[in-house]
Amino acid sequence: MSQVSATHFRRNMACCLDTVTANRIPLRVMRRNAEPMMVIAESEWRSIQETLYLLSSPANALRILASIADADAGRFVERDLLEPDEGDRSAD
Repeated sequence: MSQVSATHFRRNMACCLDTVTANRIPLRVMRRNAEPMMVIAESEWRSIQETLYLLSSPANALRILASIADADAGRFVERDLLEPDEGDRSAD
């Protein structure tokens, strides 16, 4: 994670924001006598919020973490992806 001073951020805001967006890496903005601020792309923020929502249910969190552990241990089955119209059975 990169970090810059508030002065640098103010003087180079467009460049800093473009870098955050392009690299998908948060930027820490250091402030004198104040808590640092984080700058992240909106899509990253949405992703974090979705993850927090999915993990907010203890039962769902256990299922997700168990699935990740299974995948890490090689316990999974590979499947071919369906074409969009192959999976749509509503026309039947």
